[in-house]
Amino acid sequence: EQKLYGELTNKLFGYSGSQDMIKLLRMCVVGEAVMLRDSKDKYLDSNILEKISGLMNFFTQIRSGQFFQLTIMIAMYIGKPSRPELHVIDSKGRIESKFTLPYKTIGSGADKADSILTGEWKDNMSMTDFARLGYCIIKFMEDIDPKGSVGGDPHIRYLPYGSANDIEPKVQEWIEFKESLPKCLADFRSSYPLTI
Repeated sequence: EQKLYGELTNKLFGYSGSQDMIKLLRMCVVGEAVMLRDSKDKYLDSNILEKISGLMNFFTQIRSGQFFQLTIMIAMYIGKPSRPELHVIDSKGRIESKFTLPYKTIGSGADKADSILTGEWKDNMSMTDFARLGYCIIKFMEDIDPKGSVGGDPHIRYLPYGSANDIEPKVQEWIEFKESLPKCLADFRSSYPLTI
């Protein structure tokens, strides 16, 4: 299922967790953004994290405190930074914005993906290089655990520097991702045997 959405201008949302909770949160965020468009309580760059954190707390209240699986990653431009800011909000409404690395993984495969990313990360990676790496990691995890919750056709979106909207990879990039897969899988199998 798709888990990346350009919900609001200058923002790219990635989700992990229950599909029902993802749908509910998306309806609330988009619905509130429209309903509050002319209100003083509208979504702003300065309050979006707190508003979504509040929605997560609201979901906990209406579920009588019962845990639900949902994590949101938000990449967004505020002002003119050289790269988007990255934030994660968990199902308890906790906001994490400081990361020791320039990337963050979420979801059930995060630990395995982190072990590979640690070895493959390069500081000068382009978005396309990182997308190719992410594609290969997802396909590797699917290969080593076909019945797991990670796999299928990876969904990739870019939030280019200085752009108001996110975009998908070009057709040629998808071709290159697929062509690089056999070598990636072979390299990962030899370099990360503990992941299997």
